[in-house]
Amino acid sequence: MINNVSTRMAVSVAFEIKRKTEMQKILEQLSKETICEYKIFSKENRKKAILFTSEAGIDAVERMVLLFKNSLPKDIDMSIFAYDYLKLENNKEDDEIFRLYDVLFIVGTIRVNIRDVLFVPIEDMIAFKDIDGITSILNSYFTESEQEQFNRNLIKNFTLENVMNYLVILNADKLLGYMEEALDSLQELSGIALSNKQIVGLYIHISCLIEKLVMKNEEWSEIRNYELSSAQKRFQKLLRDSFSNIMEHYKVELPTREIVYIYEYIFNKK
Repeated sequence: MINNVSTRMAVSVAFEIKRKTEMQKILEQLSKETICEYKIFSKENRKKAILFTSEAGIDAVERMVLLFKNSLPKDIDMSIFAYDYLKLENNKEDDEIFRLYDVLFIVGTIRVNIRDVLFVPIEDMIAFKDIDGITSILNSYFTESEQEQFNRNLIKNFTLENVMNYLVILNADKLLGYMEEALDSLQELSGIALSNKQIVGLYIHISCLIEKLVMKNEEWSEIRNYELSSAQKRFQKLLRDSFSNIMEHYKVELPTREIVYIYEYIFNKK
């Protein structure tokens, strides 16, 4: 009989039993390895925060933060700021930001999955879709009339044109024109019918990517060879044909890893 058994301990014992290790040896080793571990999560001592993040870079995200702050009907006791996407993606829940702040939700242009933290794609805010999580979190800070004002401000401020003007330095109107042409061509050549949410998401992601490529940002250059499936290879050709005009105008090439990402964004229902 063993007391205070954890799942990890039970799995370890079962593994040793399958290996036909002598029971006395199993228990002696188990006693040596069994230690108490603890971690303190003190939300009360951490200031609440909202993070904005994007592959477009900190400067662009700070402009998006300003757009969000301008939507608030009044100042609230909460930190709202831009945060580095690559750092967040690499560190996940272990990032220092979660020790310093009680992060209520993250808004971004590329999904980053952080356990127990709501992620809101920027295209959802533009479409004012599935953002009940945001409004329910912030409603406790506002009166009923202020809640209505906040919703109206979000709808007014987070239009595609506004967000594009805040996210990119390139001429947003010209970029949107090229993007519309490219996505129309992609749908026609492939027979794909993109949803409105997908179209908005692709507008934002690819526009930010093009700006990074134009500025020759090494973070977004090709870093390894990719083995593509036959379906991905067909999609790669269709995508490059559809985006030939925009690529020629800005003198850039879509990296293969981004083609893979766009393929997953369109076809992976998750």
